Amino acid sequence: MTVEDVNRIRDRSDAWRAHKAGKIKSTPWATDWSEMARKTVFRRLSKYLPASSDRDDRLAQAAERIDEDYTFEIDAEPANGNAQAQAQPTAKKRG
Repeated sequence: MTVEDVNRIRDRSDAWRAHKAGKIKSTPWATDWSEMARKTVFRRLSKYLPASSDRDDRLAQAAERIDEDYTFEIDAEPANGNAQAQAQPTAKKRG
């Protein structure tokens, strides 16, 4: 998912809208954006994971569905002048 995808989900949050309107002081989206973004991406990913552990091949099938539905890009630009590149995967829905 891109940052824009995550922010579109954030923007639909009741707590975020109340925070932006000045009705509440804080929300996890304002104080811990990266953690909320991880949670958002994981929740989207979990829809592809098998619900029960008794079928081992369902995980492989879920991974194949993800590969078929999404393209993945890696941003390998060095961050803050650091010589090591930081991988930033993003997934984009095909079609």
